[in-house]
Amino acid sequence: MAAPKGTLRVPPARQGPGPIPAALVDALSLSLARRGAGALPGDRLAPGVGSGTELAQLRPYQIGDDVRQLDPAATARSGVAHVRLQVPERVLTTWLVIDVSASMAFGTAERLKSDVAEGVAQVVGRAATRHGGRLAVLTAGGAERVLPPRGGPMAKLGLQRLLAEGVGVDGAADRGLGPVLHRVGKLARQPGLVAVVSDFRGPVDWTRPLRGLGARHRLLAVEVRDPREERLEPVGRLALVDPETGLVRDGVQLASDGSVDAIDRRIFTYCQGVHLGACVELAARDGHQRWADRAVALVDAVTHHLARPDGVLPGCGGGDGGLFAGILARYLVVAALRRPELTDAAARIVLASADAAWRGRLDGRCGPVFSAEWSRPALTPRRGVAEADLSVQLSGWMVLEAAARLPR
Repeated sequence: MAAPKGTLRVPPARQGPGPIPAALVDALSLSLARRGAGALPGDRLAPGVGSGTELAQLRPYQIGDDVRQLDPAATARSGVAHVRLQVPERVLTTWLVIDVSASMAFGTAERLKSDVAEGVAQVVGRAATRHGGRLAVLTAGGAERVLPPRGGPMAKLGLQRLLAEGVGVDGAADRGLGPVLHRVGKLARQPGLVAVVSDFRGPVDWTRPLRGLGARHRLLAVEVRDPREERLEPVGRLALVDPETGLVRDGVQLASDGSVDAIDRRIFTYCQGVHLGACVELAARDGHQRWADRAVALVDAVTHHLARPDGVLPGCGGGDGGLFAGILARYLVVAALRRPELTDAAARIVLASADAAWRGRLDGRCGPVFSAEWSRPALTPRRGVAEADLSVQLSGWMVLEAAARLPR
């Protein structure tokens, strides 16, 4: 079954995994065989009795037994028909989970992450089917595909066709890695080898199902990374702090080559919060005074250039902006509790904002409705009104929670 149209694309910079040395495949195949506790038929025993080569027991023939299992020697010696029961053997099944989310199309070195993942998948596929084993493939991110366990050339051909479809398009629905790992746990009823190839980006919803798979199966997790994801580029000192107000600007816009294209000079409340939280944490970790000084300067800037004259933080409409003031309130209370020199100034802003949010609430049937602008009364939630957004209501509860943490 092909992937739904428009959910996958072949990255323009795709090069494929490149040549894979046979010696490397042999070494990895041996490693996988050891990890899977033996990939040869007969190396892994199943519970009970069944078809195999090792004798489990001889017993008298019963109606319904396979007559092909009659043992002539035992029957001749005892004068009673006897059948052979063997210790069953099974072939190792490898469950390969491949991440095809949009982030796999990133790459700044020799190849894209999806190219590297394709090479890993091919090696695992060869090792899984080399000695009669079976391979099942599932994709995570974008279009979720399942190829049932198969052996021989058909398994490798199905893997190649699946890899050739590409990765997910930007903005496509992506449930993440966790649901796919849950599905593997339901499909893989017999112990086997589970190999996961991913960059492990996005929601961390895969830890619990991965531990569950590790308790039942042999597990191999391959993380694919790009060098640029592991370091900050030396772009120089960025003037993100407005020299006139001392407030933190929204950020930078990068060009395709990683250089700074422009600085976004807009001022938002959440930017002050995350910057303040970073300064407080760094001051606690290395003890350098410069971080504490920057935290003090930022709280002073928020007091005089961002908060209203009554000390109330401004709102930023609905949608994502509905959370901005609540984020700043959360970090302000952290600063007030961890830095004595910030306690009074930060606490005044939090308490003033919490008091205004509570006084301006609208008592609804299901509880209080907070205003998108804490300095004015809340409007009745309806289509097109910011108070109808969950982010606005969550922000109101965040400032109340922040105020409750302050000592009385």
